[in-house]
Amino acid sequence: MVKEIKRRAAASKQNLGNRNWVIVAKKKPTLGPLVPRQMWYYLILKGNPANVSIISTFASTRDATETTKDDFYDELQQLSSSIAARDYLIVAGDFNAKVGPSDQTTRQILGKFGQGHRCENGQRLVNYALMNHLVITNTIFQHKPSHLLTWHSNDGVTKAQIDFILVRQRWRSSVQDSRSYDGADTGSQSGSDHRLVVAKILLRLAIRRKNKFKVGFDIGCTDNIFAFRLIIQQFERYNLPLILMFLDFIAAFDSVTRQRLWKILENDGMPLKFFELMKAYYDASVSRVRIYGEETEEFLVEFGVKQGCVLSPTLFNYCIDWVLENALSSYPGAQVGKNLSLTDLDYADDVGLLSDPVEAQNMLNSVVAWADLIGLKVSTEKTKFMAINHNTGPFPLTVNQVQLEKVNRFTYLGSQLCTDAGVIRPVEDGNINWVDMDFEVWSLLVSHDPEISSI
Repeated sequence: MVKEIKRRAAASKQNLGNRNWVIVAKKKPTLGPLVPRQMWYYLILKGNPANVSIISTFASTRDATETTKDDFYDELQQLSSSIAARDYLIVAGDFNAKVGPSDQTTRQILGKFGQGHRCENGQRLVNYALMNHLVITNTIFQHKPSHLLTWHSNDGVTKAQIDFILVRQRWRSSVQDSRSYDGADTGSQSGSDHRLVVAKILLRLAIRRKNKFKVGFDIGCTDNIFAFRLIIQQFERYNLPLILMFLDFIAAFDSVTRQRLWKILENDGMPLKFFELMKAYYDASVSRVRIYGEETEEFLVEFGVKQGCVLSPTLFNYCIDWVLENALSSYPGAQVGKNLSLTDLDYADDVGLLSDPVEAQNMLNSVVAWADLIGLKVSTEKTKFMAINHNTGPFPLTVNQVQLEKVNRFTYLGSQLCTDAGVIRPVEDGNINWVDMDFEVWSLLVSHDPEISSI
């Protein structure tokens, strides 16, 4: 797609002259017809706490007419206004503008290291930045002139800072650095009179697939325990039936089918570079086993995510979320509020399913089937279920024709969930009290009996 843009841009260059370009980045790129003043390319990066929207621009030179300049900034402003205020907005490109250093009225959008004296085009850019609360990043970091100036004339005499990267003021602290590099620094042989401008931006983005009711491998698990207790308490209070199923996967980390995982990542639009790096990291991975002090011959490992790798929890969460998203999409789950239904509460591979008695078996079958597609097998020995307000006789649940054990008390994430209003008790193993003194604080918290919206 990028090559196609460059090809079409080059083919139309003679028709563009000093006209403006506006390029916008958005997911699933679509390239429309190249019109005289603008070319569009869309890419939205989904993330948390905000999405990332990128606009690339090429503005008119100072010799362009006032109407052309006005049209460019009008269109750029219209585009910027259409992007959600919560998004991480990046505007970058050749503005053909000198902004100079900051003054009393521009210090919130300009730094002390803007080069040259502000020209008319520079004032237009400053006005645009002020209106949209943007910071011109490559004016706020102190560097030697070669890393501040972005354009050099062909004879090497005239130099200027006319290419800029702008971000919203609220995200200013995430910009770690912004500077220009010449061709020798980047290995570029393009012969352009412009220097590459690079901003180092540190963003923490969550993977789009992550279930909003999944804690993953986060620091604490008390939210899930607390949620289960409240749900049991509310269903007891209103005498409503509920089935809770606690799934256990056999050797979950070691069982994931890598080829299926790569296919999921590819279909979800992972950037090709990251995708190829990930595959290369896992391809042809081998292992050895030490027996009685001696190591076996190397053998190929084709399943599972790597133990101890910082990337493994994220990949495994991705697998679990893919399974649950597909398996539970047609099931309503349990209604826990006026406008809220839950099908599952998860912490890493500790999956809890919520259902009414009628759909419980079908829901369980669906999860088992989808999990099997990615190599995950449900343990019939360790998987249990609880029945809340369902006393109409035996209620068998099965996995692969093996009946699961029905329990009145289940140890979940170090605490016990009980059918009697979800009372949570500390779990003790020998002389070890896993909850220790923190349980007193927890008991004090839940004693206030907070309620979910009426069912």
